[in-house]
Amino acid sequence: MWLDRAVVLIYGLAALGSGMTVASGKLAENSMMGRLDPAVSELVAAHGEWAFGSVLGLLLTAFLRFDLSWRDRAESFPRPNGRRYAALAIAFIAVFVLLQTAGRGGELVYRHGVGVETSNGSIVQ
Repeated sequence: MWLDRAVVLIYGLAALGSGMTVASGKLAENSMMGRLDPAVSELVAAHGEWAFGSVLGLLLTAFLRFDLSWRDRAESFPRPNGRRYAALAIAFIAVFVLLQTAGRGGELVYRHGVGVETSNGSIVQ
């Protein structure tokens, strides 16, 4: 059962960390408002929407895994059931959304230079 509880802790920490990352990203987005091209602004907004979806997916997975762990707390071994498979499917979807978010963020930095500091100290926006 310790492994099941460790998984719950890891999903909870992942959800917390992704939530803090989204909040930080939102602050960075707000600091660049009006200084980006409209096309790049749309890409930044889409990146933020995918990031929010990542947080929701990880939160849902963490809550579902906590519920499963709580229900099986008296068992010596976690029982495989439909809810566990649903949590696994949601986790895979959350990871897919997280990868999409990372790809879009990488594109913003490497293709459009959003937030990149030049050699003279100015930030490309």
